[in-house]
Amino acid sequence: MKSMSTPNLNLGSLKQFVPAPLKRAANEFRAQMKLRRAIEHIVHLSLGVAPTTEMLIELQDGWANDGFAARIDLLHEVAQRAATTNGPILECGSGMTTLLMGLLAGRRGVKTYSLEHIEEWRGRVLEAIEHFEIPNVEILPAPIRDYDGFSWYDVPLADLPKNFDLVICDGPPGETLGGRYGLMPVVGDRLQTGAVVLLDDTERTGELEVLQRWMNEGSFDVTMHESDNGSFAVLTRVPGGRPDASMEHRLKSMPPAPLVSIIIPAYNVAPFIAETLESVFAQTYPNYEVIVINDGSPDTKEFELALAPYLDRIVYLKQENLGASVARNAGLRAARGEFVAFLDADDVWLPNYLADQMRFIRERGCDLVCADAEFFGDPKSASQTYMTLLMDSASAESDVSFRELVLAERSLITSGILARREPIIKVGLFDEALRNAQDFDLWLRLAHHGARLSYQRRVLLKYRCRADGLTGDAVNCHTRELRVLDKVEQSYDLAKEDRDELLPLIKRRRAELEFELGKAYLEKDEFAKARESFRRANGLRTTWKTRVALWLSRVSPKLIQAIFARRMEAR
Repeated sequence: MKSMSTPNLNLGSLKQFVPAPLKRAANEFRAQMKLRRAIEHIVHLSLGVAPTTEMLIELQDGWANDGFAARIDLLHEVAQRAATTNGPILECGSGMTTLLMGLLAGRRGVKTYSLEHIEEWRGRVLEAIEHFEIPNVEILPAPIRDYDGFSWYDVPLADLPKNFDLVICDGPPGETLGGRYGLMPVVGDRLQTGAVVLLDDTERTGELEVLQRWMNEGSFDVTMHESDNGSFAVLTRVPGGRPDASMEHRLKSMPPAPLVSIIIPAYNVAPFIAETLESVFAQTYPNYEVIVINDGSPDTKEFELALAPYLDRIVYLKQENLGASVARNAGLRAARGEFVAFLDADDVWLPNYLADQMRFIRERGCDLVCADAEFFGDPKSASQTYMTLLMDSASAESDVSFRELVLAERSLITSGILARREPIIKVGLFDEALRNAQDFDLWLRLAHHGARLSYQRRVLLKYRCRADGLTGDAVNCHTRELRVLDKVEQSYDLAKEDRDELLPLIKRRRAELEFELGKAYLEKDEFAKARESFRRANGLRTTWKTRVALWLSRVSPKLIQAIFARRMEAR
């Protein structure tokens, strides 16, 4: 018989009891302090002196853009140019480099003009600029508009100077028609001899095509800077210029970036991973990469044996067991594609999955699409589909609103999601403070921030029913949804009219979830927990069902357990 002992409580073990909103607030405060220290260190440099690598890393950590701030190699180049450029600077897309421009060029009296098409992101950068009193930076609202054959920023040309000495080209997003090509036809006449353009992400197919078009249409000296994490190009405007001798060869020899990055987190899936990967490699759509993340799985030895035949066709990452949110974020950080597709390591795609999803997202112009899934692996769920079970009255295809997600009128299955990568980056990726429900939370944040979410009720995948999988049992499912509703109420920046409308609806949804949670606890013979869930449901929204369930759970829990069990069998 095992002896009982007092748990050894330390700081690490106590962290699990800290509420998620308090953790987020503490993390935001720490990041703010890091950013302040980083800015102070750079401000104390002499004018014309670029920051050290340590200072740039500190700035990157303080900006806390979840691994999507500019790479250190690009930051070095940006910093050197900002510290020495004497004429106006144009930045395509705002962010941490905007701060760097002001700190290094602005303090010398050189002004930076930044174009930003996402108003919320512009607000975040402006807030930092104003808070830290960073000089000579103007962030111009510039929505994306259509030109002749491409899309680019709607530039307020009258507000810009006649010439720029430096351009930082890190936008608009790669999936924009023509990508970053529009810089030259729209403002190229403001780049005189000697002007420099830094073009980021040239490891991607879209940016390579942009670079080649610019080379064909203009006069530039071009040099490439490549690293394990990506590459960028430096273009200098010269009369009749050409790339360096090996430039064109390197452009042709560089492997094109995939259009879709498939992200597969894995935990205790050694028996299933081969079937999952076979379904990926059977896709009729060819332009993808596969990223598999081992989330500290206890079956790693068996898993890696099953993975061995595929290692030359995948990117394989390993981490300690930190949960699906951290694993998926690691995949997002490693992803090179403009689109991402999420797939659990025990689910299976049909061969036309990617082709149909890519066709739909492009034709509809949405930011995310979810397909329907057929259940398998459990005889009780055989032949059922996800959307038939959870949203049977929904039309064949449509958009999904924030309100519909909150009220569970629409539901999205993670293995059926294909999305544009850029909006996920902008809203901050999966919330790593949530061990569960991080997918539901991300869909909510995307919808809340204006992304267009859609679904199609075509069965394009098979969802394996496993109690020990990443999703878990009914208790876990209902509990995780309740946690996200907590976050919506406590952390989401809702307008007063939206809050007034949503809070009563959230209260109703809480009551429904607590009632379902009570039934799930009954199924597990956890009668005290069932009674407490029915009590909360009754307190949130009193109905005859909640009153009867609460009363029976007190006086005869076995009876109410049998009643619900018979109803489940009848279904």
